[in-house]
Amino acid sequence: RLDFEREWSEANAKAALATWDLRPREPLTPTESLDVAEAAVVASDPRAPQWVERLARTDPLDALALEARWLSDHGRPADAAAALEKALVGYRTDPWASRLVMRRALDLAIAIAPTDRGIAQRMLELMTQPFALEMLRDYRLYAGVSILKTLGDARECRRVLEPFEPYTRWSEWDLTYRRDCYRATGDPRAAIADADLSRFLLE
Repeated sequence: RLDFEREWSEANAKAALATWDLRPREPLTPTESLDVAEAAVVASDPRAPQWVERLARTDPLDALALEARWLSDHGRPADAAAALEKALVGYRTDPWASRLVMRRALDLAIAIAPTDRGIAQRMLELMTQPFALEMLRDYRLYAGVSILKTLGDARECRRVLEPFEPYTRWSEWDLTYRRDCYRATGDPRAAIADADLSRFLLE
């Protein structure tokens, strides 16, 4: 068990499952159920669906997020988006889902957005609603910014930037995107955004 957890903690999914198979058995705890299921999904192990189904008995949102990853990895982005949407909506009221799986679910939303404009629009809307206890707030909001880049709709950029004002992330990319957004949309904060970017570059 320790060898399996060590390999999985280092993101060695196939090595973790190989260790598990030295003495195969059913997972004994909720954490073990989650780790085995996720390792199997990441490794594209054919047993992944059955382990995800088992996980759903105790952690349905984690199971939905892993199901979405499995479907995406197997060329089914529309089905992946449907499962992911259920998970992301569930995060708004359930504070008990794994934060690591939640974060990877947001990464998946960014990854599948370019596959279809309709999917991208749905994922963007999902990023506008907070999760329970404001978990992963900034990561969720920045996922929205990344998805919006896929859509290329300047009219929406103010909506995804608004929650960060006036303390936007202090990086060249973020400050440049903010300035360009406000310039393109005629936002009165364009001058402030331009000054902030200039100050960052000078510093």
